[in-house]
Amino acid sequence: MRAIEYDRFGGYDVLELRERPLPVPAGGQVLVRMSVAGVNPLDETVRAGKPAPALHKPLPIRPGGFGVGRVEDPGASGLAAGMRSSTSPASRCAKGSRG
Repeated sequence: MRAIEYDRFGGYDVLELRERPLPVPAGGQVLVRMSVAGVNPLDETVRAGKPAPALHKPLPIRPGGFGVGRVEDPGASGLAAGMRSSTSPASRCAKGSRG
């Protein structure tokens, strides 16, 4: 899969497009093939290295987490491959729709 990542803090110049292996869903997780992904202002603050200590994540970081797509690998979730799905960093449950 292709992913935007950064392994140091700074401006837009630290963002890199990288090839990464597809993740394998763990218990209760699904793999969603993203059609559209988005970022928000907090992603910019984190990339600049300015967030509160509670928001620090280990590097490398992939900004974003909001998006829509289709379930690629339902894992053990009970969802079906091909279902439409939306993602959010705050989401703790899978929501999908047939289609």
